[in-house]
Amino acid sequence: MSEPSPTIIRDALVNYFSLGELRTLCFDLGIDYEDLEGSNKQGKTLALVQYAQRHNRYSELVNAVRQARPHLNLDVLSTSAAAPARPQPTAGQPAQQPNIIVQGDYIAGDKAGGDKVKGDKITVGNISGSTGVAIGRGASAQVTIGGVPENKDEFNQQLQELKALLEQAIASGELDREEGETSLEDLQDVLDETGKDTPRTTRLTRRLEDVAEVVNAAGKTGAAVLRAAPIVAGLIKAASVIF
Repeated sequence: MSEPSPTIIRDALVNYFSLGELRTLCFDLGIDYEDLEGSNKQGKTLALVQYAQRHNRYSELVNAVRQARPHLNLDVLSTSAAAPARPQPTAGQPAQQPNIIVQGDYIAGDKAGGDKVKGDKITVGNISGSTGVAIGRGASAQVTIGGVPENKDEFNQQLQELKALLEQAIASGELDREEGETSLEDLQDVLDETGKDTPRTTRLTRRLEDVAEVVNAAGKTGAAVLRAAPIVAGLIKAASVIF
């Protein structure tokens, strides 16, 4: 089995491990998480990969990732990472909505072969029920990808929907409770900010990006997380336009 590149391992850690799981991985490897450079998960992940390379422990890190995520096909990730970027929509054309990769028990941000996409709905097959949602392996789930809000009312409506989804994800175990509750606090901060006469766009964006980091790090196929990811992405895009 060929060894995946450092970029692939970095992306796997960012997309499929929560902050808590990253800390646990470091502990299991005997690496002090707090000593790693970086102020967020992306920075800590890069520092971890670089540390492993410098200290001749990269193969050990790769094996730890494989053991923690046995259903994650790193070879497929390598192929996906090498794929050309999607063309940007021209003026007058709707933006292409994000697709979904299903790899065993885990989901990422592009469509895997075999999943059916029709309009703004994606039928995802082979979803694990291990996250507490009522979907068994071999079943399929239809997910509606939300559009980018065009005004303040739509923005706040999607914020409320996102908040409800995060509460559902916490209750079902799709999100770490501590990280999920922190995200709910961030969303409430966004709601409070939008109610001001002059909302601060940078504050809105920063809080939503923090929420997106937690949602995208969940690395699971639960229905709530699956629906929450495109919503928070659309809110981030809309914040600078609406406010």
